This record gives sequence, structure tokens and C-alpha cells, in this order.
Amino acid sequence: MDRKKNITLIVMFIGMIYFIAAVNIIAPDKESSDVENRELQQLPTISDMKSGDFSQLMDSYCSDQFFMRDLLLEFDIRWKLLTGKTQINGHYIANDGWILGQNEQSEQSNEDIKIWSEKIYEISKKAKEKGMDVFYCSLPHKVNTLDFMYPEFVDKKYGMSNEKRMLSSIEKKGIKTINIGEYFKKNFTEEELKNMYFKTDHHWNSLGAYNAFRYFIEKYSEYEKIDISLDESNYNLEWLNNREFDGSYNRNLAYIFPKKENIPVIDSKLNYEYYILENGKFKEISKERIVGTGRKNKELSYEEVYTGNEECYKIVNNKSKTDRSILVIRDSYEAAMTGMLSEVFRNVYIVDPRVGDFDFDYVLSHCNADNLVFMFNNGLVMDDMLSYFDN
Repeated sequence: MDRKKNITLIVMFIGMIYFIAAVNIIAPDKESSDVENRELQQLPTISDMKSGDFSQLMDSYCSDQFFMRDLLLEFDIRWKLLTGKTQINGHYIANDGWILGQNEQSEQSNEDIKIWSEKIYEISKKAKEKGMDVFYCSLPHKVNTLDFMYPEFVDKKYGMSNEKRMLSSIEKKGIKTINIGEYFKKNFTEEELKNMYFKTDHHWNSLGAYNAFRYFIEKYSEYEKIDISLDESNYNLEWLNNREFDGSYNRNLAYIFPKKENIPVIDSKLNYEYYILENGKFKEISKERIVGTGRKNKELSYEEVYTGNEECYKIVNNKSKTDRSILVIRDSYEAAMTGMLSEVFRNVYIVDPRVGDFDFDYVLSHCNADNLVFMFNNGLVMDDMLSYFDN
């Protein structure tokens, strides 16, 4: 009896191994993991055999493409949450469903800051040769603005200090700087700051972008010695609260929190024209190609709420408050602010170096602007941004 039982267990075990192997062979490979926020290893090729990396890559491939991987990762995340963990896979869980990302817990090296400021200077020098005045506007990332929400054991002092050091280095290159992160921390209460950010995403929302826009114009006016009076009646506030929000942090944690979020949208009431740069020419397109591309969807992401990621586009307002044009090199934080800038500037050129092959000479030759403005968040990973510029 025992012998039959043992044989049965062995057969079942071997069968399970073959079943799992068969499923892994049949199941299509995935290119990336939302939970881990990274690219997954693909099947090694013959060239990998020649390079001697085949065995290592095959191990990574088998691990990354295991057919129950996402389910196991989700189980691990939920178990950690159930056992009271406040730090899960590089994220911090705060009260009331707030998710916070990994903040800077060390001082940025002088060498890294030098490399970044040199790259900014290299680009700005070309813009200045064309008569542009250059600004660097630092936008307040969630990890630095809501640092008061982190557990006591998390070191929170480096984010803002690294930003100041970086802006100081950039300023020494003759570039005007605007520190919106510092402005936020000095002028808003903790509760007001929380209202400007999404709970389950790494971005701010339209309320944060609007307050940043007003301060940017204030500082811009001071630098350029012009008077710009903004009109609040030009904007409409709408809440998309009957939708599900695809928060980036929530996605990385297998959606352990509900997708219910308060989604504010501040849109201009003014009529703009939209153009996209294709094959060396600006081609007119509909507003929906750029703005609120997913607002009609039941579930939507940050980019789908505000403005999508395009390599280069232009917004024209023939009734703008000034006749100036502005070229903005941005990351995703600027996406919630784009339409607001068009109230002030006749032409707003938006360039995202993360999309396509960023070529600043090409951009300069097609974007006739009075000002170049870098708009990057103060939690950016410099190595990542440098890789886009180095393309």
C-alpha cells in the first residue's frame, strides 16, 4: 500500500513538473512586468552563445517568464501588507491608502551634479546662440513634497538639499532657476499639499500643476521684467470621480489598493490650435490627440487624464497675454501644466526627450521661441534622463 502511495506521489510530482514546463513553453513571453516596473528577459539567441552569456541569460529568462510569476509576486505583496509591513518592494505604505515611492536617502555626488549641469549648459548654450533666454524650472516630486508622510525611520533630508545644490550648480552656468518645490514647502500646509497629489501614483494632479504654473509665471515676470496678470476665470475645474485611476505605484504593487481616486482636471476655456512635428513640418491635429486622450475611458492613467507623451508638438493661442513663444523640454510632471502655459505664450513648444531619439539641433531648427525652459521634477533619476539626452 505504501509502495503504491509513494509511486502515485512520484508520478504526480513528475507530472506537475512536466505540466509546468509545458505551460511555460506554450505561454507567450511577456516583454515587461508592471509589478516590478522593468523589462523582462527574452529568450537568448545564438549570438548570446557566442558571447558566453547564454547560461546566465537563460536562467534569467526562465525566472522572468515563469507563468505564475505575477500571481506569486502579488501574493508576496499582499502577505507583506497583511503582516503590517510599511515598506514593500521599495514603496512605503502610509495611512488612508497613500503609497509613497523610494526617496533620496543619500547626498548626490558633486560629480553627478556637475555632469547634469554640464549637460543642461551644453543644450542651453545652443539656445542662447539663437537669442533665447534660458530657465531651469524644478517641479516638486511627490517623494520630496510629501516627505512628512514617511515613517520616522526613513531619512528625509536629502531630496530638497540635493535639489538646492543642483540648482545652484545650474545657476552658476548663467541659467535662471525657479525652485517650485521650495515654494510649495514654504507656502502650503501639509493638508493642502496632499490635495495636490495622487494617492496611488508618483505624480501631482491638476491642482498642484495650477499652483506651480502661477508661481512660474510670477518668477518669469520678475526675471523678464514684464507684467503678466493671470485670469482665474479662464479655467474650469472638473472632477472625474466616476472613473478608476491606474496609479503607477499601485500598479507596481499589483493594485493592492482600490483604484478609486479624486481626479481633478483644470482646463483652459480658451481656444487653442494644436500641431505636431512630423517629417520636419508642424501638422495641425485635433486637441484630443494631445489633451485628455483617455478621459472617456472607465479606467485612465495620469497621461490619459492630462497630456500624452509626444516627441514634439506646438500649441498656438492667437489671443495670448504676451506675443512671446516658449520651448519647454520636459518630463511627465509638466503634462498637467501644458494648457495653462498657453494662456500666457503665443506659441508653446513641448519637447519630451523620453520619446523618440532626442535631437536638440533638430528641435531648435523647427521651434522658433524666445525662451527655453527645462521643466523636470526634483525627484528625477539623473542617469535615466542623461540616457535620453545622450541619444
